[in-house]
This record gives sequence, C-alpha cells and structure tokens, in this order.
Amino acid sequence: MTRYLPAFGLFLALGLATGIGPAAVSAAERWATEQFFRVEAEPVVKGNRTVISGYVYNLHYSNAKVRLETDTLDAGGKVIATTTGYVDNVVPVRGRTYFAYPVGMTGASYKTVVIWYDWIDENRGNLIRWNR
Repeated sequence: MTRYLPAFGLFLALGLATGIGPAAVSAAERWATEQFFRVEAEPVVKGNRTVISGYVYNLHYSNAKVRLETDTLDAGGKVIATTTGYVDNVVPVRGRTYFAYPVGMTGASYKTVVIWYDWIDENRGNLIRWNR
C-alpha cells in the first residue's frame, strides 16, 4: 500500500493546483435545499460577540442532518465574511431544530442558508399496502 502513497500525493497536488475539487453550489442544489428546508435566523449580540440563532425547518419526509452558512453583509449588501455553522441535532420530519453559533465579523445584516444536508433515514411515512 505504501508504494501508491507518492502517486496519491502527486494526484492530490495536481488536483489542487488545477482547481479540480468541489465546485460552487449549482442552482439546482440551491433549489433542492430551499425546497427541503427553511431557515429563520436572527443576530443576537451577546457581550462583544454576535451570535446567529434561529430554527431550521424540515419540509421533507425524512429526518436530516444539516450544515448552515451565514454571510455577513455590509450596508451595501456586499458579503464581507462567511461563517459555517453546525446544527447539533437532527432536524425531524416536518419539524424544526434550534441552532446558535457565533459569526466571525459583525455586519449590517446576515443571510443564513443550508449548504449541506444528509437524510438520516428513508421514512416516507407509514404506507400500507391493501391486498384485496
């Protein structure tokens, strides 16, 4: 196995140098997250830190783990900082989960979106097949 390690390192270095890797989130993926989730968030000042807190609503029929991203915006609406936030609990089927995490920079406004999700189960409801 160690004889392949230098080749893997070379492959990794070439991928990073040429920009091959995770691409920006496509419009279809943003549509999917907006279709499956709704985020209500607001900034709360705690001491000298700003914390984004709120709820993630699951509009789908499966439990989910999600990761959030908050853009800090200046008065003109330009993004001046981005912070990734983790939701510690599972977002239940057709339910909501509370989240709170600090942002790196204070701004005029904030925009929070779901950037990653994973379905925990394939619970599509209790479908009963009737045999007549």
